[in-house]
Amino acid sequence: MKQVLNTTDLDLNFMANPFTGDVSVKTGVDAIKQSMKTILFLQKYEKAFNYDLDAGLTSYLFENFYPIFGKEIEKDIKKILLKYEPRILPSDISVKFDDKDKQLVIVIVFSVTDQPDNQQVLTLKVEKTR
Repeated sequence: MKQVLNTTDLDLNFMANPFTGDVSVKTGVDAIKQSMKTILFLQKYEKAFNYDLDAGLTSYLFENFYPIFGKEIEKDIKKILLKYEPRILPSDISVKFDDKDKQLVIVIVFSVTDQPDNQQVLTLKVEKTR
């Protein structure tokens, strides 16, 4: 059985590795966090043949934010992560609206399936762009 923490992925910032000159890679938990970000920021029809791959985060930015929206977003995030990221076990998801900066702040507490006792945290900020 392949261990999850041996996972590698390209660094989507496309920074050059200072030693080899090749594109840097992310490994282990960093690769999983990058995958989670990618999944959550994809919008409907951006991924070919997966029209339902949409967390809908950006659509909430143009709504008046009420606490009930936070619970709805948390539910949507958990559902999509459980479906498309089998390497994690999400334990807590919280969504708050930062009124000052006009952004959603999403905090996801999860563990990797290989190490269920080792909690990880991913914090995302979703903001409007002009």
